[in-house]
Amino acid sequence: MKRWNFRMTRPGRMRSERGIALFLTLILVTTLSVLTVSMMFIAQSESFASGNYRLMTQARYGAEAGVQKAADYILNTDFSGSLGGLIPTVQSPVQFGGKDVVLSSDPAIASNFPDAPTVAAFQAATNGTMVAGRSTINYTAYAKLLSLDKITDGYTGVAKLVQTWQITSDAWIAGIRKATVEVSALLDSDKVPTIAYGAFGTDPGCGSLNFSGHVKTNSYDSHAIDPATHLQ
Repeated sequence: MKRWNFRMTRPGRMRSERGIALFLTLILVTTLSVLTVSMMFIAQSESFASGNYRLMTQARYGAEAGVQKAADYILNTDFSGSLGGLIPTVQSPVQFGGKDVVLSSDPAIASNFPDAPTVAAFQAATNGTMVAGRSTINYTAYAKLLSLDKITDGYTGVAKLVQTWQITSDAWIAGIRKATVEVSALLDSDKVPTIAYGAFGTDPGCGSLNFSGHVKTNSYDSHAIDPATHLQ
């Protein structure tokens, strides 16, 4: 049987390990390259995240501006002539022609309101743009009438409408990196007592209390008169 001699001289061992340094160098360079690319990717991701947050914040401010524009228009507009024919109503949302009452400047939402000039005025008031830095923010809004009622003002005797509107505004930033935000709010006018406070004096004389302006006063003896039937 032939026997193999595994002994190797020192020069032989050195010749067999040729190229190991190059192999280790390639591994080290590859590792450093992967680490460098990872750090670049993390830095780029942080930059993109900051930019996205900025665009989202700007778009939200634009949507809030649209809500405020719609609320300002509704609060400063007399709907007694256009909406008076819809009272009394028990529907929520309020309907006109079998559809919800809507004022809109959003092309995707159609207006449904009994007065055409009001529709045009709402569209002009709630459709616009804002500039924030290098971004141009576009916004639109629409308002849906949720409830409608009528009360008589205790001071003037004039009939007034009590309304609840749901306002929704969409804002967007166009370009390579886009952003879109929607904000919704309720605009509610509650029924409140005509007089929410009372006044009294401890002096038994007639000059204990003095009133001025367009006011009316009355008094009664709570021991002798039923205020529910005699107080005006």
